[in-house]
This record gives sequence, structure tokens and C-alpha cells, in this order.
Amino acid sequence: MWRRLTRRERVLIVVALILALGAGGYVYVHEPLVKRQAALAEEIDLARQALARAQALAAEVPAREAAVERLRQRLAAAEARLAAPADLPAFLEAAEAAGRRAGVSIEAIRLMEPVDGGAYRRHPLALTVQGSYAGQVAFLEFLEGSGRLVTVDAFEVSRTPGGGYAGSYVVSVVTLAGAGR
Repeated sequence: MWRRLTRRERVLIVVALILALGAGGYVYVHEPLVKRQAALAEEIDLARQALARAQALAAEVPAREAAVERLRQRLAAAEARLAAPADLPAFLEAAEAAGRRAGVSIEAIRLMEPVDGGAYRRHPLALTVQGSYAGQVAFLEFLEGSGRLVTVDAFEVSRTPGGGYAGSYVVSVVTLAGAGR
């Protein structure tokens, strides 16, 4: 059949085949490659952005580790101030001695039921203190600087008929919860 065609017909068929192959190559090879290249370029851009975010986060790690270490040190310092429940009598003796030095007297001490709060336990104490206003302030300063973790949960100071002051305080000595009662 090919031999029966004229030279001109053969050239037209070869040109048509070349054009068909070119069009097919363009449609089935070139276009998918161009689309794939665009998609890969977008993926590369997203990957670069993710890498930049990861590098920024990685750069923060030393600062965050240092902050965590500072928090651990602060926690250790705070826990060092926590009294053991067995230390409560010693704390009360020290409070009475501090009251005498401040010129106040502790008239009454009432131990209240301990209150659990997660890893810690509060041991509330109701105290009645008599003395001068300056003595009341000095007594509160002792509580604050006692080396123990002590909170003043409630207080009321009133003038007495004799010109002094009566203070009613509820303070809590904080201990680790696992340290017993």
C-alpha cells in the first residue's frame, strides 16, 4: 500500500504522523511534566516555609530549656521552704519566741483540719495575738520570713480597751501532701 502512494501523499502522511506525534507528545508528555513541575515548585515552597518555622522553633529551644531550669530551681527553693508536719511544733515554738521578741503574746492557738490541695497540704492554725500594732506587724513579718511556706489566709486586728491591739489570724503552714499528717 505504501508503494502505491505518490511521493506527495507519502510526505503528507509522514508530516501528519510527525504532527500527531508532536501533538501527542505535547499533550501526554510535556503538559503533565509542566503541571508536575508547578506542583513540585509549590511543594518546595511549602517545605521551605515549614523548615523556616522548624528552625525558628529549634532556635528557641535553648532559651526555653533555660527557662524550665529556672522554674525548676524556683520550685526546689519553694519546696525547701515546705515544712514537714513533724516540724509544726517547732514552728509554733519559733512563732511564740518571735512574738515575745516583737512584744506580743500568742494568747490562743487552735490547730484546724489539714486541707489537701494536689501535691501540697495546708495546715491551718488559728492564732489570737495581743500586743502593740508595731508588734503585730513584726509578728506578721516573722511569719513571712520564717523560712517556711506560710500563707496568711485571714486576719483581723482590733483595738482593745487597754489601748493595745488584738489580732486574730488564720495562717497555713504548707507541706508536701505525701509527708503525712
